Amino acid sequence: MLNLLIISGSCCSPNMALFDEQIRKIFDQAIAETEIKAQVSVIPASTLFRGSNSRITSKMMEDYNKGLAIIPAVLINTEIVSYGVPSLEVMKEALIKFSQNEFNKEDLQ
Repeated sequence: MLNLLIISGSCCSPNMALFDEQIRKIFDQAIAETEIKAQVSVIPASTLFRGSNSRITSKMMEDYNKGLAIIPAVLINTEIVSYGVPSLEVMKEALIKFSQNEFNKEDLQ
């Protein structure tokens, strides 16, 4: 089973909850269409940046320093798949690649 995670910015900006809802709908549709088993979780960015996973936090801060908007973020099995709301096709492709252990970060950029 894959672990899908939304890092939400709604803790700091309540209107960002709309993005979380959009991502959740895309997750649900991608899971249904690929028939890949996955568990979906949402955590507030404030929780993540308090040190719960330094590798993810470091990567996100590195990307932020490059000028990327990092919230919301989408992760599968602790790997950042996208920032912002991904397309359905990107999510389906990521789910398939992760389920086959063939994920390459460059494939989704």
